Amino acid sequence: MKGVIEIDFAGGDNISSSSQAGLQIRHAYIETSIDKYNFIAGQTNMIISQTDPFMLNGGYLGHCGNLFGRFPQLRFTRKFDAFKIEAGLLKQTTDLRSDIPQTHTGKFRYQLRLSAEPDIFIFKKTLLAIGADIGDYSRDIKKSNAVAAEMILPYKNFKISTEYFFGENTLDLLGSIRVLPANPPIKSRGGYANIFYAIKPELFCNTGIGYTKNKGAALTITDYTDNRQMYFNTAYKLTSALLLIGEVFNSESKIKAGLKWNSNRYQFSVLYLF
Repeated sequence: MKGVIEIDFAGGDNISSSSQAGLQIRHAYIETSIDKYNFIAGQTNMIISQTDPFMLNGGYLGHCGNLFGRFPQLRFTRKFDAFKIEAGLLKQTTDLRSDIPQTHTGKFRYQLRLSAEPDIFIFKKTLLAIGADIGDYSRDIKKSNAVAAEMILPYKNFKISTEYFFGENTLDLLGSIRVLPANPPIKSRGGYANIFYAIKPELFCNTGIGYTKNKGAALTITDYTDNRQMYFNTAYKLTSALLLIGEVFNSESKIKAGLKWNSNRYQFSVLYLF
């Protein structure tokens, strides 16, 4: 049995002039394994959509092709010879819509993920996974669901990571492009692809693209309909835990009224891996 606690200071507004960096819990759970069974109780990343692109820009392509979320949960895993099953009960605790009736605080989500790591031609230990999520909102909004497919293709110094999802009212999974759940539901679909290349053991680079599209009769003229992001980064390992990273990032967003805008971001960071 083991326990994990991880915190950061990203729980408040540490960007604007108020500089209110708030302490928040990222992970807090216990884990135990018995033979081919594994159990997790506590808060950690959700069960579906476990692949993430390597990038500096905040969000890991959230609202742009990559589902993501952390929830208190009870998770059960069973390993078989050829595949693995993960299932769990997750509890939604944040209330982003406390000022309107459709609050979902305390509601449960149910997730299931099947994964396998077969050898496919030149790709050894390829990851193939399919996951499903279903949730429930209170009052007049009931539908909330998502399906996500993941794939990782490793080959020598290369690795290709991809994800595709579709769902309804997926804001809490970073699926919809910042559009609140509605009835009739906001339907979203999208995905991303990331290519990793190790030039040498201490020097590597990543490039990728993510895209999400929203549809639905409940969309207003100011709601997002499209979001696309592209990035390229290069990292150099000074030590096994200390990295120097530079990244170029471009995004383009569009709202239902037809307006769209494009932005660029250039970042350089010193990253320490605990």
